[in-house]
Parts: sequence; C-alpha cells; structure tokens
Amino acid sequence: MYGADLTDILCEEMMSDYASGPEDSELESLGSWRGPMAKESGIDIAKMPPQALEKMVFWEVIKPEWWSEEVSVTSVLKSNL
Repeated sequence: MYGADLTDILCEEMMSDYASGPEDSELESLGSWRGPMAKESGIDIAKMPPQALEKMVFWEVIKPEWWSEEVSVTSVLKSNL
C-alpha cells in the first residue's frame, strides 16, 4: 500500500506489549493500578464514584526498553510517503 516492506519489524520481539492489570499482582492490586492509569488517561478519579472506576478497563502500552521511534511502523511508513 505504501511501498514499504514491514516484514522485518512485524515480529513478536519488535512489537509493543499491552497489559490490562498490574505487572505483579502480589505487589500491587488491580484497584491501586487503575488509579494511575485513569489519571494518565486524563480521567479525574476524584470526580467519579469508586464503583465507576472499578468497572473501567485500561490497556497500558509496554514498549521494550530498546524500542525506538526510528524503527516503528509509523516512522517506516512516513519515510516511504
């Protein structure tokens, strides 16, 4: 479509990962994890009932430490436009 072969960067090791809960549930509860995720999403949890926060689902994007914008799908596509 864009004239770019993304085969080299579309492998599991090169992709970001997603989490819908704390990394270690023994150290952090799902409830305490949701608060910071809501704030990061721009949600003011002080203005909402706790029951509403409990029903919300958040997906945290986890990028490997070595991940670089230079080898992201977006940058490869932009360079081929």
